[in-house]
Amino acid sequence: MSRPHALRLRARALFSAMLALALCAVSVPASADSASPTSTALVVPIAAGDSAAWSLIPADNANGAGRGNFGYAVDPGAQISDAVIVANTGSTPLELVLYAADAFTTPEGVLDLRLGDEPKADSGSWIVLPQPSLSLQPGEAREVPFTISVPADARPGDHPGGIVTSVASADPGATLAVDRRLGIRVHLRVSGELSPAVTVTEPAAAFEPSWNPFSGGSLTVSYTLTNTGDTRITATDAVALAGPLGVGAVGAPPTATAEVLPGSSIVVQRTLDDVASLGWLGGTLTVVPEAVGLGAQPLDAVSVDVSVAAVSWSLLAAVVVLAVAALVTVLLVLRRRSRRGADSLSEATHAADPV
Repeated sequence: MSRPHALRLRARALFSAMLALALCAVSVPASADSASPTSTALVVPIAAGDSAAWSLIPADNANGAGRGNFGYAVDPGAQISDAVIVANTGSTPLELVLYAADAFTTPEGVLDLRLGDEPKADSGSWIVLPQPSLSLQPGEAREVPFTISVPADARPGDHPGGIVTSVASADPGATLAVDRRLGIRVHLRVSGELSPAVTVTEPAAAFEPSWNPFSGGSLTVSYTLTNTGDTRITATDAVALAGPLGVGAVGAPPTATAEVLPGSSIVVQRTLDDVASLGWLGGTLTVVPEAVGLGAQPLDAVSVDVSVAAVSWSLLAAVVVLAVAALVTVLLVLRRRSRRGADSLSEATHAADPV
């Protein structure tokens, strides 16, 4: 791989990480019609003396006041007009790029938005910003209007997206320009019959024994949860395993997963400590998914089998050492008895010889 290409890949990964931090700073409503506190600015200095910082919040208007992000419950074919306020909270002028993007959930369970050069397959293509860029002086705020045109044939359910602002910043001594992004969520729920659904795949278990042969090990159960339906979903999972004949049962209590957007997958891991090394552990992983938002409903539980070899190599080594020591001891005892028997037989033979 060439160095310029490697740098671009690293920069792309950094873009997503920074946007994820920005979206974490913006409260996300539990449903399409709920309000949340005002969003905050993201300040990520890149180079010495770089004081670029800005904020992104919904404007107060007929769509709502004091919103933390944008949420709409709409019918197919609806037209929405709204506005976002962009403010330069730093001490240097800003040249920002504005664009709309589709939202997704990362495998780690973090809400993120697609990059500007990625194709738009959902609500990111419905959002139209009249201006692709914005110039702001320190302390200046600007209201930027936008429209959302919901297609007449839009499928019912959730269509997550967002509005992104970005600014390029570079260290004069570096060869890589870093694009910093700040995004705000746009959540759309299109009316109609909903079909929430999930799949649970790649269940796996791994056992990490302790170095101490008399202490339990660490058991990690993992799986991939994919939202194959048309609504946001979350889930609660539980793990129950046991050794041969049900000995040494262990389990993880019900635990909630992150929210998963339609079409996204997350990798979930549950770790149990101080698990006995019983040679083999087997049981079930049970996942209970639930749709999120208006019309939320629980779905059928999904249960999958998981099993793993649970062997403590330090304990096994200790057992082998003890077994070898016991075997050597037995052999030494038998050898001594054999010698004593031979000596006794020799003495008896000499005593029986005629003079």
